Amino acid sequence: MNTFTSLFHADWRRLPLFVAASLFPTLLALLLSLLLPARPFLASIPDLQPLPPQSARQLEALFDSIGYSWPPQQQVVPALAITRIPADMAGLEVGRKKTLFLRALLPLVLAENARLSQERQWLACVASAEGDYRTVQLRLQGMAEEYGLDPSLEPELLIARLLERVDVVPVALVLAQAANESGWGTSRFSREVNNLFGEWTFSSAHGVLPERRVEGANHYVRRFTDIRSSVRAYMRNINRNRAYAPLRELRAQLRSEGHEPDPLRLAEGLLRYSARGAEYVAEIKRMIRNNGLNELGPLRLVHSATAG
Repeated sequence: MNTFTSLFHADWRRLPLFVAASLFPTLLALLLSLLLPARPFLASIPDLQPLPPQSARQLEALFDSIGYSWPPQQQVVPALAITRIPADMAGLEVGRKKTLFLRALLPLVLAENARLSQERQWLACVASAEGDYRTVQLRLQGMAEEYGLDPSLEPELLIARLLERVDVVPVALVLAQAANESGWGTSRFSREVNNLFGEWTFSSAHGVLPERRVEGANHYVRRFTDIRSSVRAYMRNINRNRAYAPLRELRAQLRSEGHEPDPLRLAEGLLRYSARGAEYVAEIKRMIRNNGLNELGPLRLVHSATAG
């Protein structure tokens, strides 16, 4: 007598449980094949409405008209995306320049962190499946290449390595570095090539020549199509470049202890971001504290009633 028949004769009331247990792996694999390749949770991020280039005062007036102040009231941030930094930012007095820069950049940072959170949730979902990775193999390989990992690694190890890299960068840290590297949006490169973080390239086709490049150097300042591209590239750089492995290790440690990534702690992993080393890290920490960036609390993107 086979197992199915013996179970039926022993107690027919257990049959539904037996069938469900037998079909569960198949149903789970089918569910994964339907859901995992397409990035889940995408609907939770509002689409950012692009704002065309305009003057600093026009942008300031727009933000004021929709009640978008600094710090954001009730932690609500309108889903608006500047495409370029206003060319006349330097003309504003210091306090207004700072708050306008922070308001302009914040929605982009939140949107990119939300995208990273989705990717991380996807990975956690795959890891919890504990089994057949064939339905998500191509996606895993693509993420491995994006984050500088060997796509031929065993799936379990690859997912573990990806979870160390696919994670948010604290808002306060991003804002402080952008302000520092771009002079609060007044630098030549932030205005001309949308580069807020001083990122380099070694391709003349994708960058512009620095005016004071050291003799013998062959780098260019990278050109971006818009500000959001600069934010995304910066986050990829932090999450991929071996120079920032200490930052990622600190972040993973905080996660393992049940804490959210802390901007002041993670700043310690930026020693190699600047030739100034520890002095640069100390300056970023001061900018975070002096501008109250570590006191923002949880923020959320919402659709704006109008973008003017």
